[in-house]
Parts: sequence; C-alpha cells; structure tokens
Amino acid sequence: MAGIQETLDVIRFGLAVGNSLGKALQDKKFDVADLLYFVDSLTKLPSALSGFEKVPEELKDMEEAEFEVIKETIAKEFDIPQDNIEPIIEDAIKIAVVILVFLKKHFA
Repeated sequence: MAGIQETLDVIRFGLAVGNSLGKALQDKKFDVADLLYFVDSLTKLPSALSGFEKVPEELKDMEEAEFEVIKETIAKEFDIPQDNIEPIIEDAIKIAVVILVFLKKHFA
C-alpha cells in the first residue's frame, strides 16, 4: 500500500482553487480584488507539486478505506458559495475517483 498523502495534497489544491473560483465569481465578474481569494490556493501548491509524481502509484494501490478518505475530504473541504452547483461538482469528482479505481482494478 502506497498511501494517499500525495493524492490528497493534489486534491486539496484542486478543491482550494475551486473554492477560490466560487468566491471570486460570486458577483458574476472577476477583477483584481478577487485575486486575494487565491492566496489559500497558492499556499497549497508546493505540497501538491512536491509529490505529484507519486500520485499514479498511490491511485494504482488505492484501497477502499483510502477511497473513502478521499470522498470525505472532498465533501469536507469543497465549499463554494453557489450551493446549487456544489453537490453536482462534488458528485462529478467522486465519479471520477470511482472510474479511476475501476480502471485500476480491472485493467492495471
């Protein structure tokens, strides 16, 4: 088992970017002041990049419990102001993870 720390770092960065975009676009426009919303995202970038090359191995080795941790992380950390869109995006991310696990299980 390779663990999923690097995968979680990449997912957390992606979620932070999504959260930042949601906040920035809440008023349906993007301007220079909205760049402040991306500070949190940028602080997560070094962690996401530092072990990025390990993500494919972690996904290949992922166990069911680790898959559950990823789903919980998405549900806990993804929070955009557009509540009507948030569950759709969360479900889409979860489906993508399920597809990766399926491909790993049956074709790796």
